[in-house]
Amino acid sequence: MTFEAEFLSLMPSTVTVYPLASRNADGHTTFGTTGVTYRARVAYVPHTVHLADGRIQASEGIAWLASTTPLSIQSKYVLPDGSVPIVYAVENIPDQDGQHHSKVFFGSQRATIR
Repeated sequence: MTFEAEFLSLMPSTVTVYPLASRNADGHTTFGTTGVTYRARVAYVPHTVHLADGRIQASEGIAWLASTTPLSIQSKYVLPDGSVPIVYAVENIPDQDGQHHSKVFFGSQRATIR
């Protein structure tokens, strides 16, 4: 599947996604060493998110990623400024042909990659 040029023109940034590799008994996570970089639009605007457990959470931003494969909330997302935010929710948005893009709701940054 390809994106319309008009859609991609709205995504001036990139976000790199590293898949979850493992989680030990203590909850420590390890991520893949090779990330996939997606065209993205990142907006630092407050938004209300409904979490999977039914709670409501305030997020600090939203990123729209041009991903034709579904993304996971368990992955690590590196924003254009190099920060790694807490991810509250991921919505995989389809169109008539299948997966079209993903919407990631995030909170404060917990680390910076240098």
